[in-house]
Amino acid sequence: MRKIVHAYNEKLEQSFLKQDISALDELYSANARLCPDGDTFYTGTEEIINFWKQDFATSKLLNMTTNTLSVSGNADVIYETGITQTEILYKDSVYKNSVKFINVWRLQSNQSYRLAIDFWNSAKAE
Repeated sequence: MRKIVHAYNEKLEQSFLKQDISALDELYSANARLCPDGDTFYTGTEEIINFWKQDFATSKLLNMTTNTLSVSGNADVIYETGITQTEILYKDSVYKNSVKFINVWRLQSNQSYRLAIDFWNSAKAE
């Protein structure tokens, strides 16, 4: 399962770095839920993709490192927790951010996995 989430996290990273909305659309399940830090739930791919379009319009991801801390579940559903560190260009300044996350990956009928839950909040400063 760890290899599966690693491969899908690589796809997420590339999608964000390239600001590739089509690739992101293929990584979320139809009824997925996205919950960014300090924000509301976005439900379904239309709301989630609109969230990312707005985000991409105002900022650019320069670097992303995902450290998976735990993986559990079975072939149908994989639960992942971890820490992601990013460098983001926003209004001519680069910001470093660290978030802790919970991802729930569900197996689809075509044998691919898609995000059913994408939840994150700020990691505690250490």
